[in-house]
Amino acid sequence: MIELLHGDFFDLYKDLPKGQVIITDPPFNAGKSFDNDNLTDDKWVEFCNNFSDCLKELHPVNVLCEISKKDVEMQKALDRNFTRKWIVVLNYTNSMRNGGVGYSNTGIVLYYGGKVFKRYKDRIDSACYNTIKEFSHPSPKQIIHYQKLCEMFCNKDLTIIDPFMGSGTTGIGAVNNCQNFIGIEKDDKYFEIAKNRIEKAQQDVAPKV
Repeated sequence: MIELLHGDFFDLYKDLPKGQVIITDPPFNAGKSFDNDNLTDDKWVEFCNNFSDCLKELHPVNVLCEISKKDVEMQKALDRNFTRKWIVVLNYTNSMRNGGVGYSNTGIVLYYGGKVFKRYKDRIDSACYNTIKEFSHPSPKQIIHYQKLCEMFCNKDLTIIDPFMGSGTTGIGAVNNCQNFIGIEKDDKYFEIAKNRIEKAQQDVAPKV
């Protein structure tokens, strides 16, 4: 089951299924060109707390949330409502990325919950691929990273929910694993990018007649 919702997570979350798995890459407040990524300090704290409180109402089995290494507010907000187990490092094997959060060849994913369905090392390796010829997004993620997160922390009886779907990378990972997925994206442009990419992934994994 793949369901893509065009709207704001904060408006839609009450209708989402409870007891599922959250895997997401929310805004970092790093000044990128999408909503909630260029907030004042007070508004950013409010955003993080609201997000954490909404997730709590969903009673998720697991929460996997990528955060900026320079930001402590999202971690503090999630720590307030969930028990943090450990950190998963997303390692980029071929480059040093330069962006609003500085130079880095790693991403940090906070893991909250208690279910691991397929164990990997705490570091997931992937080369960093340039996506500009395929689509335009200010913060694209690597499919291998998120596909392995989906495989590790969700089984096929549960549904992966991504409240900030962006360009659809988590959804593609779920499709490649034959897992259920609900993705939510507010931005018109990025919703269409995610929809097109996920539909293509579905075609790629469909049995050939």
